[in-house]
Amino acid sequence: MDRKSEDYKGYARATELPNLIDELKTEWLKLEKELKQVSEQLRLNEMRFKTVIQRTYDVNMLLTHEGVIKHYSLNDEAAAGGPFYRLQGRNLFDYLHQDDREKAKEIFIRLENKSDASEKAVLRIIDDDDGAYIHCEMLFMNFLTDPDFQGIAVYIKDITQNRLALEKLFDISNHDFLTRLPNKPFFESLVSKELYLTENKGGTFALMVIQLHGLEFVNETLTQSIGDLLLKEASKRLQEFVKNKGIVARFEGVYFPILLPQMRNGTVGQMATDLISLFEQPFIIQGYELSLTVNLGISLYPESGGTVHTIIRNAYSALHHANETGPNTYEVYSSNMNIKTYKRFSLFHDLQMALKNQEFLVYFQPRVEAKTHRIIAAEALIRWEHPKWGMVSPNEFIPLAEKSGLIGSLGEFVLNRACQHVKEWQEKGLEPVKVSVNFSILQFLQRDVIQMVEDVLKQTSLEAKWLEIEITESVLMENEAVILDKISKLSRMGISIAIDDFGTGYSSLSYLRKLKADIIKIDRSFIKGIPDDRDSIDIVAAILQLAKKFKMRIVAEGVDSSEQLATLKRLKCDEIQGYLFSKPLRVDQFELLLKEGICHPEQILHADSVENRREHLRIKLTYPLSGEMTITEMGGEEVSLGATGIRILDISPGGLRMETVEKLPVRSDMILRFSTTLLGTKLDQYGKVVWRKELDDDRQCYGIRFIRREK
Repeated sequence: MDRKSEDYKGYARATELPNLIDELKTEWLKLEKELKQVSEQLRLNEMRFKTVIQRTYDVNMLLTHEGVIKHYSLNDEAAAGGPFYRLQGRNLFDYLHQDDREKAKEIFIRLENKSDASEKAVLRIIDDDDGAYIHCEMLFMNFLTDPDFQGIAVYIKDITQNRLALEKLFDISNHDFLTRLPNKPFFESLVSKELYLTENKGGTFALMVIQLHGLEFVNETLTQSIGDLLLKEASKRLQEFVKNKGIVARFEGVYFPILLPQMRNGTVGQMATDLISLFEQPFIIQGYELSLTVNLGISLYPESGGTVHTIIRNAYSALHHANETGPNTYEVYSSNMNIKTYKRFSLFHDLQMALKNQEFLVYFQPRVEAKTHRIIAAEALIRWEHPKWGMVSPNEFIPLAEKSGLIGSLGEFVLNRACQHVKEWQEKGLEPVKVSVNFSILQFLQRDVIQMVEDVLKQTSLEAKWLEIEITESVLMENEAVILDKISKLSRMGISIAIDDFGTGYSSLSYLRKLKADIIKIDRSFIKGIPDDRDSIDIVAAILQLAKKFKMRIVAEGVDSSEQLATLKRLKCDEIQGYLFSKPLRVDQFELLLKEGICHPEQILHADSVENRREHLRIKLTYPLSGEMTITEMGGEEVSLGATGIRILDISPGGLRMETVEKLPVRSDMILRFSTTLLGTKLDQYGKVVWRKELDDDRQCYGIRFIRREK
């Protein structure tokens, strides 16, 4: 390229430069304009945000960094009548509740160190010279570097009414509606706080549970409104007595727990005695003079447990023990309360929920014809599948159901299920059998019991001739007129009547003649003595002769051996029921047995014939070794109980086999402690139940695996 062309190109670039500069200027102005628009939009958005905040709140204030009010404005006319009009030029901190001032100062300090920061809090502003105050929601925002503000903005909203509404809601949800005492959840939270304080500072406290007796009678005879007034007066009397020594609450029904901080064992007994004396004076309610009796259960921390649930539960356990002693008594929970007492209390406490949770089942035990072993009837037996104790027999919970007033509901449940299953078996083409259902005294004396039976038969479409109702001999003798009338009505319906546990109530011949029962069931205590006890044989023979005279059939209960069966056959007993033929069975198991139609005698397992399930070398004992056991932990909670006697049948390094009257569940989270003396040496070991065998109604055999437990 020659020099002339290079000069030309240089000239061209020089002439283009002004145009390029103009283009850059134009682009810069365009960008500057857009930047101003964005900045203005941001400023407008910020102003809108501030305006929204200002309008959301009742009062807007601008404070110096020291808290002095430079400016304020009111968005709500109602706020003008409050304390805000007099705050101009003064320090906001001076008008805050003294308990809130430090909190507000801490907020200021945090905000000063953060530009454009904000923080929200609920504080109280003094409303007048008398010290009344209003609750305020306050939003603090740091505008110290903002030229339009140069301070800390405070936006205030009066939330007193909302606060009062919340407090009212808290009061309603945490207090008993009738007595205005703390309810169960609130009381448990108060016990939890006391437990935390006592654990950290040391000391002790007591928890009482008071049960009032006599209210049910008032409700039934004088209406429930009178009963409610009586409950309110009783709660007032308790509160006036306890005063500042503790906290009185109300749980369900007639139970009043009392938390007594710093109460010691030496003084709790006197207070319990004084509380009992407190109710010796009658209540005057609308002209009626009404009296109540009480029982108290007491647990002490730390002796009675280390959790809220355990402490309350143990107080109830002691109360249950006091109730069994008699009215106007108290019991302090003690680890001497053994497994039987602990279990009985637990079952009593859980009965109500068990019905709702459908934990009850109906089992069937066959009754067979003595000559042919043909199944001709079945006794319906209720069982409780308890989530903690496993399968519970009726002997354990029926008395508790009678005491709690639930026996009617349980009885109707058993009758309904029994009739329902018998009808289902008939529809499946199985051989028809009668079903026998036990009625307790309280259930049989209910006014509507006849109507209830009629309704169940109608609902299940079962003919009355397939139903048999059992009543114990003692019930018949104690309530003759009422019982005979109801038996007559049931008989006219076509329902059979059986006298259960016959031989223990000393029935007269004239009484049996009036009764006209269809079946007599000989009490198992007489069967147990057969064939070795001559007196038992003579009594059974006499009952058989008596029954045949009145054309009644005889059932022998509790037959467990072939020797007993042979003797009863020789005495011409009609029917047999007992473990020799079958234990009580689930519905599906009994249905399979019913399909066969014949029930064959079984070999009853005794404690010494249970299979060896341990790998370790065991010491087989010629004579059972006496020992004791207690539950130390259940469901992850520690339990403090007294000891229960056991008979150790054999023992090894890995476990033992034992026999006891207590019915325990097979569960891995129940830890037992065993104590015995072997060859002059006292042995203490922990273990778990790995299997259980029911030998009869009164004896249980268990296999125990030893465990190591960290102290």
